[in-house]
Amino acid sequence: MKKKMFFVTAVLISSYAQVQAQIKPAGLAEDTTVKQLNEVVITATRSEKKVKETARSVTVFTAADIQKLPYQNLGDLLSRSEGIYIPGALQTPGSLQTFGMRGANSNQTLIMIDGIKISDATSPDNVLDFSELSLANIERIEIVRGSHSTLYGSSAIGGVINIITKQNGKQGFNGNISSRFGTFGKKTSDFTNQAFFNYTDKSGIYANAEVLDTRVKGLNAIIDTNSNQSVKLNEQDDFFKTDIVGKLGFRNKKTDAYISYRNAFQQSDIDDGAYMDDNNRIIRIKRDLITYGAQYNFNNSSSLKYIGGYSNMFRRDKDDSTIRGGVNDYTFTSGKYSGRNWNNELQYNWKNKTWNIVGGVGVVKEQMTLETFVYYNSPFFSFQSNGKIDSVNSNTKFVYVHTEWKQTLGESLLSIGVGGRLNDHSRFGNYATLELTPSFRITEKVMLYGAVTSAYNAPSLYQLFAPNKDFASGITRGNDGLQPETSLSMELGMKLSPNKNLFITVSGFRTRVNNAIEYVYLWNGSKPVNSLTYLDAYGDTYLNIGTNTVLGAEVSFNAILSRHFTISGNASLLTGELDYSNSDIDKAKTKSNHVQLYSNGSFLTADVNVNKLVRRPSTANLSLSYKLLDQLRITADYRFVGGRQDVFYDSKLGPYGALGRSGLDNYSLVNLSANWQALKQVLLQLQLNNLLDEEYMEIAGYTTRRRGFVLNARFTF
Repeated sequence: MKKKMFFVTAVLISSYAQVQAQIKPAGLAEDTTVKQLNEVVITATRSEKKVKETARSVTVFTAADIQKLPYQNLGDLLSRSEGIYIPGALQTPGSLQTFGMRGANSNQTLIMIDGIKISDATSPDNVLDFSELSLANIERIEIVRGSHSTLYGSSAIGGVINIITKQNGKQGFNGNISSRFGTFGKKTSDFTNQAFFNYTDKSGIYANAEVLDTRVKGLNAIIDTNSNQSVKLNEQDDFFKTDIVGKLGFRNKKTDAYISYRNAFQQSDIDDGAYMDDNNRIIRIKRDLITYGAQYNFNNSSSLKYIGGYSNMFRRDKDDSTIRGGVNDYTFTSGKYSGRNWNNELQYNWKNKTWNIVGGVGVVKEQMTLETFVYYNSPFFSFQSNGKIDSVNSNTKFVYVHTEWKQTLGESLLSIGVGGRLNDHSRFGNYATLELTPSFRITEKVMLYGAVTSAYNAPSLYQLFAPNKDFASGITRGNDGLQPETSLSMELGMKLSPNKNLFITVSGFRTRVNNAIEYVYLWNGSKPVNSLTYLDAYGDTYLNIGTNTVLGAEVSFNAILSRHFTISGNASLLTGELDYSNSDIDKAKTKSNHVQLYSNGSFLTADVNVNKLVRRPSTANLSLSYKLLDQLRITADYRFVGGRQDVFYDSKLGPYGALGRSGLDNYSLVNLSANWQALKQVLLQLQLNNLLDEEYMEIAGYTTRRRGFVLNARFTF
């Protein structure tokens, strides 16, 4: 894998060398590659700043970028950016998608819509299923890599994704309607319809609405290894999703106020797990999201901003009796999960030629309720059990300030950013984060930057309050003594813009996460580990234990070679390890029983080192785009994903079994697309995905999309 990754990186470097040789400095038509240099980003500093001047690794996707290709989901789009890997994005639609940035866990990257955190408070680790988010009503997406808790609080260890919804458009009534059809394997189909409407009055009042509906006839999501054809299900996993979004606002030079509502519903056919088919497990997710905000600009130097939001998410997981592996399964399970989030904060900005200061106060609240039911019946015995967590909650009050000082030194510019945040969590108390972000713009073409940042990730409500209790030990699964995961990150980077048609970024980073929260089994501490049986189980719980270290490097470039030809690419190299120390075990919580890590099966009778991280590959992307005619553009995309470690349930790891490891091979995908502006108002798009029909796995035991096509038609008015 290392040799292949070296080859891919070499190709990118070679491409860059050719780019430098072929760049034509002037007289080119305006392109989004050029715009990227001067694109204004808000998320990185909570104030407006150009991408090329921001002392962070930043990517911006605009509405125009999103419409360039018929992306099948949000994960498909974001995976083309450096440092991001989303397992599940290339499986059958509706599959669970987890989000990884710079080697951080899924719950260690902050996802926001209009500055409001989006998560699933009912999941064990507060992780959002990324398949829940669609491409509906997006004005722009801002990606900020690296720890960012000083400005955004919990979860921002790997970075921040801020999805900004559409605002006022051009005056009058306008919009677009599109219809997409595609396939991604035998007997599959993906049919999506979308309609967007906008009205903007000359007074500044605007209203917009969008509806998106997706219906998918999917693949069998798992690789079925059952050799008994009489009970082999070969069941296709279907998916449908509907998003309804509306926004009302007022905007002028002084004031920007809005309120928006998003209703999202989806239903997915789900299987029992890797290599285990299931023909009647259904998950339904519904989310109602309200976001609102107002900003008043006192003058060109200062402004006051208020943002808030409320999210109500409901998930239903139902699995009726089925047949699996030739053995009758008489089990019926049902789960109802409800999670609510409230966000409210007030922010003040002030700036002059030398200083840029932002400060704010606010509160975030999470609440969770769940009910579970399990029924089992066989010819020999039957039983049923009920579980319930009723309206547990937490809240975090916070105050933050970030100051940037700038000083001109001849043709150069020195900038130093310093920030701090104090968080008061209702369960674990106070925790502070700090950041230092210096940068030195040597010339208009070269900028060096660095960042030293601390961050944290609060324990989830489930980890704190899960009521399951072991009868023998009296130990509960939830641990209300959990502390937040904490991190320290260091980054060095460089941004180059030799001319207006070329933009390059290079960065290297190291992140160390302490107090990692792990799910563990507990076993009778009076017996040797090698003699334990399932009768020695003393429950399970969550512990702060372990340290996660990630090292990485990233490079990206965007260039215009001629009036017709553009090229872009990126590569991310990652490595890391996990360390666990026996001395870090909370003996009071575990009552000195044996501790076994579910994540890898190790018993912590001594210190444990685990080399390589799970589902954190090195990646590379390359895109070539050529305009054959004024109305026709052809784009070829190449994506490489390196070999990586994955996990599977291994019954041999202890009496109950745990997650074992297996290696997955690297893979390469080639896509080809064509955009034809048939009429001024009509755009036709054709995309051939997985052109070489590569057979690969994103996640062990699950299928992925094979060769397919997408045909999209958009009418704009």
